[in-house]
Amino acid sequence: MPRAGLDAQECEEEAAGVIMCASVKYNIRGPALIPRMKTKHRIYYITLFSIVLLGLIATGMFQFWPHSIESSGDWSVEKRSVRDVPVVRLPADSPVPERGDLSCRMHTCFDVYRCGFNPKNKIKVYIYPLKKYVGEAGVPVSSTISREYNELLTAISDSDYYTDDITRACLFVPSIDLLNQNSLRVRETAQALAQLSRWDRGTNHLLFNMLPGGPPDYNTALDVPRDRALLAGGGFSTWTYRQGYDVSIPVYSPLSAEVDLPEKGPGQFSALSTKLPRSEIQLPSVSLSSALLPGRNSRLPEGKQAFSINPVVQTVLRRNRSSHAPVKGQPFKEESRQAHCVKSVHQALWALWAADRQRPRRYFLLSSQVALHPESREDLAALQARHGEAVLVLDKCSNLSEGVPAARKRCHQQQAFDYPQVLQEATFCMVLRGARLGQAVLSDVLRAGCVPVIIADSYVLPFSEVLDWKRASVVVPEEKMSDVYSILQSIPRRQIEEMQRQARWFWEAYFQSIKAIALATLQIINDRIYPYAAISYEDWNDPPAVKWGSVSNPLFLPLIPPQSQGFTAIVLTYDRVESLFRVITEVSKVPSLSKLLVVWNNQNKNPPEDSLWPKIRVPLKVVRTAENKLSNRFFPYDEIETEAVLAIDDDIIMLTSDELQFGYEVWREFPDRLVGYPGRLHLWDHETSKWKYESEWTNEVSMVLTGAAFYHKYFNYLYTYKMPGDIKNWVDAHMNCEDIAMNFLVANVTGKAVIKVTPRKKFKCPECTAIDGLSLDQTHMVERSECINKFASVFGTMPLKVVEHRADPVLYKDDFPEKLKSFPNIGSL
Repeated sequence: MPRAGLDAQECEEEAAGVIMCASVKYNIRGPALIPRMKTKHRIYYITLFSIVLLGLIATGMFQFWPHSIESSGDWSVEKRSVRDVPVVRLPADSPVPERGDLSCRMHTCFDVYRCGFNPKNKIKVYIYPLKKYVGEAGVPVSSTISREYNELLTAISDSDYYTDDITRACLFVPSIDLLNQNSLRVRETAQALAQLSRWDRGTNHLLFNMLPGGPPDYNTALDVPRDRALLAGGGFSTWTYRQGYDVSIPVYSPLSAEVDLPEKGPGQFSALSTKLPRSEIQLPSVSLSSALLPGRNSRLPEGKQAFSINPVVQTVLRRNRSSHAPVKGQPFKEESRQAHCVKSVHQALWALWAADRQRPRRYFLLSSQVALHPESREDLAALQARHGEAVLVLDKCSNLSEGVPAARKRCHQQQAFDYPQVLQEATFCMVLRGARLGQAVLSDVLRAGCVPVIIADSYVLPFSEVLDWKRASVVVPEEKMSDVYSILQSIPRRQIEEMQRQARWFWEAYFQSIKAIALATLQIINDRIYPYAAISYEDWNDPPAVKWGSVSNPLFLPLIPPQSQGFTAIVLTYDRVESLFRVITEVSKVPSLSKLLVVWNNQNKNPPEDSLWPKIRVPLKVVRTAENKLSNRFFPYDEIETEAVLAIDDDIIMLTSDELQFGYEVWREFPDRLVGYPGRLHLWDHETSKWKYESEWTNEVSMVLTGAAFYHKYFNYLYTYKMPGDIKNWVDAHMNCEDIAMNFLVANVTGKAVIKVTPRKKFKCPECTAIDGLSLDQTHMVERSECINKFASVFGTMPLKVVEHRADPVLYKDDFPEKLKSFPNIGSL
């Protein structure tokens, strides 16, 4: 144990007695273990602590006390006020930007290096502070900033895109209002743009304009010289739109945003609805307060109020009257009568609301635009004269009462209609070119859930870079305006209802506000700069109701591809021209056909002249191959723009349009499967210990022939570039079994079986000889069996799956009238 007299050094040497040394020292010196701080040191530390404390208090007061200090680069509501903004006088000789480079593209005129790396994959947008630009004479360059442009800048400044640091900005937006060219002095506005601190010929600058051009020519793009600046314009034509650089935006309709237009369920024109009195078609809007109307000539005691029932709800009340009549021997209380009346009124209102959503639309086709060209008026009048009450052509009203806003009314002869409410009475609504290509009526039509029929040649539809307008509209060439009624009649009912829903959703997502328009524009530009993080086609175009939660397809395909996209039919042919033309004619009758691609596999003979081919309603493209190979039918041609592909032989003339349409509908629900018609089976032969190909009628199926089968175009890529081993070359050398190879490939990738549709067992070709019927040739069966064994050897397994079911229409075997069945023309075998 260490002694009390040990010094510090001795205690350190005895590691085990360090604590004991301290204890002994404490006992000797008592409570004065810690030496007293000298007075001068104590004053120093107290002074230092006081300074730090006062600094913290001052900092807190500066942060939280109200003050007017703000960043010079901040773009706030106060700075948007036209009062107290800096005035910039533009000399007459100020530089003017170049007219506009039509060759600009993102890789030539946009500096992506300003955007830099961003972990959130979001561009940063800087808004220039508001300034008032005047000419030498003091005349303002433009009028006061509009409410719409103020909302647009507010939307940007409130978004994740905004930055108040000009050095971090990727995109620059001027606070100069260019939305309406009519309110601008073109040359002086261009000079003001050139004064912007980061202008640099307009590089990375975004300008918004909805009403371009002016009388008399009304150009389809902003006339203000803008050099390399991007233009978000409402009314582009294909001549002025710089593909992949500019952004086509809608012309905002404040009317659609201001009017309360309840959503109307999908519905269609009914000829019966035109024969009903209008009072039975357009029911007045009824609230609870208006359902009970003060009665006249009532003789109740003073303080009591008599009520008469609005005619709209009388029918429902009559139905309920008997169930609430007084019971004999029991008093009938006035309170219960009133309570029952109110309850019945509620029931009546709900019934009317439901009936209003489901009732047919009164008009098949409607035009509501004013100030149209006289030739367009003549064409519309001819349409109405030809089709009667199914077509309604409206114009501006000339006999409105004082105080009634003209924008809220449209007239036909002497009858006035509420606008835009009347748009909900039509299945299709026309959008014609006016003085400008872009028309605000497009937004009104979408809001009403009416399918827009766009008749404006060369018009670039809003956000067409990302929106699939085929799902929500019908585009008709101007020269076909006289045939528009018959064109619209050919659209299937279910497709029309889908288009109505899609139209309404487009408005809700991208048209309903200036904010929606601004953010969609920035998102499109953001997707160009960060393509690896771009929003998918489905996210842009699928309403939330059809977006599935965590469910996904194993091939990353859409769970249910959109019906409106349709399918591409690929016909492989050699020289059977007559049969080929019959196949083309029959397939063209299928409503969902989008394009027909003929693969001409004969290098020794030219295809028929263009004038000899059948005239069909969809594009027809002929592709000539370099070699006669069966694998040519599965090449991923650039012409295939749809997800669905129908492979069909040039002699398959027996399939009906209903059978093909039903096959496509089945494929939409199973887009990672092969969906075909005649089924085949593979069997294990115990005698030969080999696989055997079987085409006889059995209870099982493991393959479908691609002589007529639907599949996803992705499998064309896999077949051409990812087929295992030498299977592809083996098929081309033997000129057989390309369909079996495709069955193996799809089953191996997905692990799923094929789907056979309709009861057809074989393809029956009346004109084919026995030699042509290869499936009947025993030698052919042997070759097919060899194919199965060859492919199983290459794959190292047998991927084909055996199933015991097929897909038929729901009412196929039911004893229902044919007109009630969606697919009545389904063959028996």
